[in-house]
Amino acid sequence: MAKKSYIPNKDADLILWLNNFNAKIPLHAATFGLTAAQVASVNNDTMNWNYWITQVFTFKDESNERVAYKELLLMGPIGVPAGTPPTAPVILPPPVAILPGIIPRIRILAQFIKNHPNYSVVIGQDLGIEGPEDSTVPATMKPILTLVPQGGGVNVKWTKSIADALRIEKQIVSTGGGLPTPWALLAIDTEPDYLDTSPVTAPQTWYYRAIYIINDTMVGLWSDVSQISVG
Repeated sequence: MAKKSYIPNKDADLILWLNNFNAKIPLHAATFGLTAAQVASVNNDTMNWNYWITQVFTFKDESNERVAYKELLLMGPIGVPAGTPPTAPVILPPPVAILPGIIPRIRILAQFIKNHPNYSVVIGQDLGIEGPEDSTVPATMKPILTLVPQGGGVNVKWTKSIADALRIEKQIVSTGGGLPTPWALLAIDTEPDYLDTSPVTAPQTWYYRAIYIINDTMVGLWSDVSQISVG
């Protein structure tokens, strides 16, 4: 049976996973002949992830505080004390700089470990690189599309599951009337998400549908049709 990815998708879960991997790698380094540089690389990647994801959470909170304070000043109620204005957060110096590619580097190292003759499932579970069993049945797979305006285009959000790719088709209806265009291939997307940057010169409604692809063959069910107004 196939297995799901061992690397979590959500940032909060990834924090826990990466810190566990970083803590356990030194314990298994000798088993797989890992160098000090390889172990240090994992640690540097982890420290950078922890630092910058903390920055993201911090500034989201800071933004929310400022919005709330701005709204209080703007709308009152009259006579209610404003309290202490939000202050700047304390920002610690960043860790040693790294190049982009934390997850690709981790995947390469994990694959090296799993290909090593000393590897065992028990060690893999300790490192967190044994994904859970995936019981997905290809014949019943059905994509779920979420459309989000982004940078003048439309971000078609989807999840990969066990598929190799997603076939995305599109239909256009002019707001002023007229017949819809035939469904047409927009993209064969191998990695979520897909950003549709098609030009638009007049108000339109864009419709999307999609179906999964495994081994170059469409499998499962078509998604429900999703729509969004543009222009």
